[in-house]
Amino acid sequence: RERRQVRGLYMVLLSLITVLALFACCWLALNLSKQVTQPVESLADAMEAIANGDYAHRVGESATRELGELVESFNAMAADLESARAVAEESTTKLSALNAALLARRTELETLIETIPNGVVTLSPYRRIVLANRAFSETLDPGGEKPFVGLMLDEVFPAEIVEALDRLLQRSHRMGTASSELQMAASS
Repeated sequence: RERRQVRGLYMVLLSLITVLALFACCWLALNLSKQVTQPVESLADAMEAIANGDYAHRVGESATRELGELVESFNAMAADLESARAVAEESTTKLSALNAALLARRTELETLIETIPNGVVTLSPYRRIVLANRAFSETLDPGGEKPFVGLMLDEVFPAEIVEALDRLLQRSHRMGTASSELQMAASS
């Protein structure tokens, strides 16, 4: 009977130690998993915040070294993204202002060219007409039905006039300015 009592006592003690060891293992596993999952969850939340446009969002430091390095790298990447976004927005603002100024300047130039009583044409580097004022259009096409913008010089003028204009353009490139008077027979 004593043996049974001792055996029963040992079984109770062994069960108690087993339950205590099981409890300690579960507690340790939960505690260790929180050290891993909490930083990973905060990284996932931070990635979602940055994907939604909150570039100022940062992740708190982590207890483990490996995850701490990952968090530091993530925070550095987020800071780089935030500064790149700020630079892009600043560049966009400057570009918009420059475009508005350029458009205003172009409108002013077009108005100025349109008011000149003589025929004036602006050319692209490829000898294509970019802008032609009304006086030019009326000179070459009385009634102004034919659009000259976008046409090449040789589509508008006869070959001998185009050659003279080419020489004039070459001289203006060499000397900075050139002028000449050309006469052309009126077409019927």
